[in-house]
Amino acid sequence: MACQASITDVPASANGRSCHLSVDAQGLTFRYKRSHEETTIPRENVKTSVTRGDMLAINLVEPMQVKPGTAKATRNVLVHRQRFLDDSAWRATLGNVALSLGSLDYNMVQTIVTACGSKEVQIAARASAPIVVWEPKACVVTSDVRAVILQRTTGGMSTYDVHVLPRTDPVLSINMLDHNSLIVWRNTFSALQIVDTGPSQVSLQDAEAARHEEDFRFYLCGTDSSEEEEIAESGSDSEYCPDSSEADSDSMSSDAMLSSACSDSDGNTDSSSMCDDGNEDYEG
Repeated sequence: MACQASITDVPASANGRSCHLSVDAQGLTFRYKRSHEETTIPRENVKTSVTRGDMLAINLVEPMQVKPGTAKATRNVLVHRQRFLDDSAWRATLGNVALSLGSLDYNMVQTIVTACGSKEVQIAARASAPIVVWEPKACVVTSDVRAVILQRTTGGMSTYDVHVLPRTDPVLSINMLDHNSLIVWRNTFSALQIVDTGPSQVSLQDAEAARHEEDFRFYLCGTDSSEEEEIAESGSDSEYCPDSSEADSDSMSSDAMLSSACSDSDGNTDSSSMCDDGNEDYEG
């Protein structure tokens, strides 16, 4: 659906870089005043877009270089409005984005905050809806979720971790979530989509490998199709991987751990705040 009218030169920021945003039927354009450069995201390269308050999150079909001087392409773009921008001007901008891209309104979707407070996660009440992870200067939007791996859900841990396995995008890892939010995953996804590894962790490499497997459950847990049918018929919330307490020591090596300690501005680590998720493919 085309925009009714184009919106031009809206003061905003894209993945933390100040710019002016223009929206029309062809897509979105970011003009960067300082570098005199501009980037256009064609409408056909927008997979999903989500709005929430002063923010717009965009998931791309193919990664692009959005910020000038950044060599690495990104799959996700976080657009913030500038503080001095009038509310009505921002609403008009989002209205045009909705007309052009068909964006989803997540203002009423439940928000889960990670233990260190650096990320906010939104999971809509249906499995077909995108999962959005909001950060101050970045975001991750992932849709068409095939499976969810819940980790460290037992064993006395105060928080748990999640691998989200989309059909096309790379694995999304979300760490240090409060146990009270486990019910959200189980209410959103079916028993056949959830693998609960109990106290164990699954490396990002193994999760990515499982995403490409036809039978991800067998790859991770060794359960066969007949066992999966029993799970579906019983209506169980999730399947615990057999022998999950006997985690392979290789999956717990330092370079495979999914929960890495947060560092302060001086590079000092805080072992009580393990919130980095290592989603390198999602860097803005």
